[in-house]
Amino acid sequence: MFRMKAFSSIWYARLMAGFGSTGACVDLADYLDGKGAHRRAVPFLARAAKAGSADAQMRLGKAYLTGPGLPPNIAQALRWLHQAAEGGHMEAQAQLAELALQGVIRSETDILFSRPDQSVGPAWNEAFRLSHAAAEAGSAQAKSLLAFIMTEGPAERRNEAMAEALYRQGAEAGWPQAQLGLALLRLKSADAAEARSLLRDASAAGLPLAHYWRAVLAESGSGGVADPVEAAEHYKLAAEGGCQPAQTRFGFALLHGRGVSQDRFQAETWLRRAAIAGDIQAAAVLGVLAADTTDATPNYTEAVAWLERSAEAGHAGAARSLAQLYRLGQGVPLDIAISKQWLRAAVAAGDPDAMGELAGLALTGHATQGEQRMAARAFLEAAHQGDTSALFKLGLCMATGVAVRPNPALARRCYLAAAEEGQADAAAAAGEMLINGRGGPADRPRGIELFRQAASQGHSGAKYALGVLLSNVSFLRAAADAGHAQAQAMLQRLAAA
Repeated sequence: MFRMKAFSSIWYARLMAGFGSTGACVDLADYLDGKGAHRRAVPFLARAAKAGSADAQMRLGKAYLTGPGLPPNIAQALRWLHQAAEGGHMEAQAQLAELALQGVIRSETDILFSRPDQSVGPAWNEAFRLSHAAAEAGSAQAKSLLAFIMTEGPAERRNEAMAEALYRQGAEAGWPQAQLGLALLRLKSADAAEARSLLRDASAAGLPLAHYWRAVLAESGSGGVADPVEAAEHYKLAAEGGCQPAQTRFGFALLHGRGVSQDRFQAETWLRRAAIAGDIQAAAVLGVLAADTTDATPNYTEAVAWLERSAEAGHAGAARSLAQLYRLGQGVPLDIAISKQWLRAAVAAGDPDAMGELAGLALTGHATQGEQRMAARAFLEAAHQGDTSALFKLGLCMATGVAVRPNPALARRCYLAAAEEGQADAAAAAGEMLINGRGGPADRPRGIELFRQAASQGHSGAKYALGVLLSNVSFLRAAADAGHAQAQAMLQRLAAA
């Protein structure tokens, strides 16, 4: 190949390129690229590529793919990369294999057996063919891609032992993606020490995903002690590199002040980037933050938008939060039917609290008989597991006849048992039954004691009851201040009198 350094002046190199020397064209392109004149370098690459230089064809293809010097043109990029690959250029073969894994190119088999409306996924067969050829020629990049196919590809291509060997060869050659792939396999084998060493090398090369896994290990304390500062540092580097899960995790770190100064504004910025990129967990958190009334005025419209995006993608917690907004009419028209639909979706997605909320709607009359029976069973199961709120709701079912025959005696026992565990609603309900002698003998002193217990926990109904029973204006005023309508009306009547 012509080497420009053998000549004392660039004009001679231009002269040789004019006589058709492909080596001179490539070297002139190198010289101009080194000067930052990428656009001026392209014609020389194109001349050498048309003359059959596989190296120039590969470089021209990559220039069309990622620049610099040319506007992106995937068709031209594939044209020149294919020509270089057919000429045996292993780097071009590896580049095409990577594009096949990204779904940019597809094999004839993939095209024949896919529907026109089917989304384009990895062309595993084509990627395997191309990476196998380049790997046999010694390409560390191709070995890494081939190992990836053998761990993540179709079942017939999987071979974890061979994949580990290929990753190790690529890692020993210094290829960062191979170091990362081998590190993840070592983590599966519980060899955290080698994994951390490999991840350090891969992250030093700037791989965002390597920074992400270093953060995961630091956060989990796999090295002995959890290090939230190191975790936040690597989540940030990975997030800045475009790693979507890292953007979500760094957002959480900023939101809660884990390993970094708490900053809700920056947290929401990173979570929004992740959510826009498709992270349903980030979208769910943004929805909850938008509906939060703690520190700022809630934005229910934005909350609904994020929660719908996340819930429609199958996030259980987002579906339950969205159900609550429909139940309360916040940001959307009040609609119990839609609320129930989202609660059912949350139950199906495995949310442990959604069943209780769906069952709770049965107590408000917004349920079919089948849903009421389901509610009673849910309350019974949860009560057996020690859920005092469910025990109280089971008492409500028995007191009101929801899904079961009315049984005041059993309702009273449920209320008293839940009250003993500190459940305020149960204490107030049990107090009313003891005062009025429902479900058992009347017991005014015990009833007043239960009302006092509930009132001390902020129960406005218990405060009102104590105001009436004890003729105590202080309790009435406390209940009225808490928004109790009957207490407010009674105080108005007393003021008028």
